[in-house]
Amino acid sequence: MGYFVIIPIAIGVAWVVGLSLAVRYTIKGVKYINAQKRIYNKLNNQNVENYIKCLSKLNSINNWNQFRNTFFYINNSEYIFTELKEKLYKEAYKKGFHLENVKINKSKEELEKEEEERKRASGEEGENNLKYNLKWLPSEYKVIRNVNLDHRIESQEFDAIVIGPTGIFHIENKNEGGKYGCKVIIETGGRWRRINYSGEEKPLISPVAQLDRHDRVLNDILKENFKEKGYTALGIIVLSNYKTVVEGFENCEVPVVKVDNIARFISNYKSTYNLTDEEVSLIHNKLDSLKLKKNYL
Repeated sequence: MGYFVIIPIAIGVAWVVGLSLAVRYTIKGVKYINAQKRIYNKLNNQNVENYIKCLSKLNSINNWNQFRNTFFYINNSEYIFTELKEKLYKEAYKKGFHLENVKINKSKEELEKEEEERKRASGEEGENNLKYNLKWLPSEYKVIRNVNLDHRIESQEFDAIVIGPTGIFHIENKNEGGKYGCKVIIETGGRWRRINYSGEEKPLISPVAQLDRHDRVLNDILKENFKEKGYTALGIIVLSNYKTVVEGFENCEVPVVKVDNIARFISNYKSTYNLTDEEVSLIHNKLDSLKLKKNYL
């Protein structure tokens, strides 16, 4: 008698458990589908995070084609964090979603941060290369770098100003090419362009206009303070990436010099005037007094 009672009870318990699991799975499935719908209604990081959470609670994915479309829809968005895209792929991988050579696309924000960091690092490298090469000038030369000079039109920041026996020079420093360098081409007519190591070609904004503004500011200062002497400053564009090569130096109306040749160029320059040690100090001190900020090499 007891045996016949136990069997129906066991079957009933199993049925209840099975029904409970089915209901739970159905609820999870419904939540997953709703989360997926919200992705298409409004694609943002919060909805993607919720979608991943719902996906993680599923035992398996029933509609792989639909999931695949959703995955690439999210991955192709420039507004979804890379971290969430990677998390989604890892979760799907656990469920059996395997795609070879899938590239997780970075978000626009992360790409912009990377570009800012690249520019910062590139600028720092260029400054250090210029700093190193200018220190090999003869001791009679004085150098001021990153100096911001005031002017009635607008203050201008100079990468470096050099004062010495052969004259007064201001430098616009450009570190083009990054880690692998590039080819900078200066065409007739003043157009600048760059060919990266990969062969990709991009136009460059010519630094001549910026150099002209610096030239105006510095020469106005020299004229106002040393009118009887007739001092004039020479602007130089320095390319500070050692791996970068330049083609078409002769097509630029101002000197373009590779950084490893800047000390030689300045010390051998044939100016219309020569400065004594006293004049070098006077000019240096005057510029120092007019600065808004500066750092010395």
